[in-house]
Amino acid sequence: MEKRAMWHTIKTPLKILVTGILLYLVFRKIDIGQVQELYRQSNPLYFLLALLALVGSQVVSSSRLRVFFKAKGLALPFLYNLKLYFLGMFYNLFLPGGIGGDAYKIYLLRSRFQKPARKLLSAIFLDRLSGFWAMTGIATLLFTQIAEIKLPALIPVSLYVIGSVVYFVLLGRFFDISPRIAVISHTKALVVQLLQVLCIVLILLALNTEQPFTAYLFTFLVSSLVSLFPFTIGGLGAREYVFVQAANLLPMEKYIALTISLSFYLISVTVALTGLYIAFRSKEFALTPEESEEIKQEEPIAHTQSPRKV
Repeated sequence: MEKRAMWHTIKTPLKILVTGILLYLVFRKIDIGQVQELYRQSNPLYFLLALLALVGSQVVSSSRLRVFFKAKGLALPFLYNLKLYFLGMFYNLFLPGGIGGDAYKIYLLRSRFQKPARKLLSAIFLDRLSGFWAMTGIATLLFTQIAEIKLPALIPVSLYVIGSVVYFVLLGRFFDISPRIAVISHTKALVVQLLQVLCIVLILLALNTEQPFTAYLFTFLVSSLVSLFPFTIGGLGAREYVFVQAANLLPMEKYIALTISLSFYLISVTVALTGLYIAFRSKEFALTPEESEEIKQEEPIAHTQSPRKV
């Protein structure tokens, strides 16, 4: 118990430290004036459309999670599930050392609907897996379209197809997911990823980028995978570091790559603030101080649900 209490004490300072180090390494190699100039010459309309694309992706993502909850015996109303989803985003992005978004959802649903935590945890885990599958599929396709990469396309495509076959076999065998549920949830997972890729395309258009978009989109997906590991604040720093380093290998401008990453983070923060409104306006999601402390002690998933969640 003492170790858990110690971890809760140092977790947030440690995340802040790692985030700060990564951002320092990034901005040490970038002329911030170039980033500012990009914003001065940008088109705000495309940023607004990028915001709408990200909101759309989160709505579909919450619907995907609802499918898995239903498969595990919990049929949540659409609006209730959507509010809960945005609350989870808010908790993870703004309270990284406090109540985790997934921990909050599991505790609330278990206590309000008397559902076993194991089934709720399973639904969230399956939600993550479906997102990971969709993300790697799109990344594989983009990877084959980057001319600077000389690897035959057949190799990554074959690996992805084989991996997908194994994945779906295991999904049906060990997680008791029917083919119908698998098709519905994974179709939604693809839509989520495509909407988030569209968000990056719109950011690129906002920044008047003239280069081909493929390398930027591929790097975004790779950086999103890295940002899922909970060692920074909402993925900040990790995503930017990946973008800047990838610019040394792929046809990308470093300052454009960094601006894309920062823009996505700012848009993500804007979307996550929806959870703040819900927290103050919806009494159905309120927790007592005792319940909040209990969530911190249990914390079933130490996982960042940033808006670039899979």
